[in-house]
Amino acid sequence: MYFANFPLVNYVKEDGQLETIQDILIRIDFKELEKTNAEVFIEYNAPEGSTPEFIAESVYGDQEYFWLVLLFNNFLDPNYSIPLRSRSLDDYTNRKYRSQTLFITPENDSEQFFSHPNPASNIPNFREGDTITVYLGQRLRYKDEDDDKVLGIIKRYIPELSAIQLDSLTGVIKEGDVIVRGYEGELRAKVSRVTISRYSVHHFEENGIQLNPMATPPDDKGNQIPIGQTGDGFLDPVGVTQTILENYMNDGNNTYVITNEDYEFKENEKSRKLKLVNPRLLNDILRQFREVIET
Repeated sequence: MYFANFPLVNYVKEDGQLETIQDILIRIDFKELEKTNAEVFIEYNAPEGSTPEFIAESVYGDQEYFWLVLLFNNFLDPNYSIPLRSRSLDDYTNRKYRSQTLFITPENDSEQFFSHPNPASNIPNFREGDTITVYLGQRLRYKDEDDDKVLGIIKRYIPELSAIQLDSLTGVIKEGDVIVRGYEGELRAKVSRVTISRYSVHHFEENGIQLNPMATPPDDKGNQIPIGQTGDGFLDPVGVTQTILENYMNDGNNTYVITNEDYEFKENEKSRKLKLVNPRLLNDILRQFREVIET
């Protein structure tokens, strides 16, 4: 029904013949103002396992209006925009956060984290797609061959957490190991904590407010003091050991932790709350849609 209203264009096929097809590249959207007008939309809480077709049938009495559900909510991928079933969410989370996450510090301890709040810091960074292995203590000696080799591929470098999320790993990396990227000049880091990525920290949070990992735990008023600054109760500048991130990395303190699993569950729950075109306006919306397409 959605594409049936689109104009026709001539398309030259590989054999040189002309074929008349519908121009599906036209982009139609609702004005943001309309999405905030209480007379235009209704709120809908999507049940477990809903599909755009199911929602359209429930609200408009016809699953052919599934495109209106997607369009009004600006959903580009219906497979992941509508709330996933519990099992699908579990599979999605496992795929997105497979393997392990390593929390790291520079090997020589000249800096405490790989992401330092000082803009003048010249710490080199690991990068997505880098291959890492374990450093054996002598230049150009790595644990990257033989039966006990260790090779990992970095899926994501997370500077705000001084961490790297691996996409795959052969062998075992332990806390205390020194990992190395050997090309373009050695880049080494000491591993402070190893976690299963699914259960690793996504961010730190208290009472729904995201916290600065490189600052002190929040006081009774929710205030934090970043590294290098002073404040109530801190006559000397805050040091690394007083930060939330350090406590998590080296002391195993999971206070304030929102895991990747927690985050994906919350995001999935948020996607249940949809705004839909008010059914009373359906005919008017369809008429306006056809007029826009035909102009």
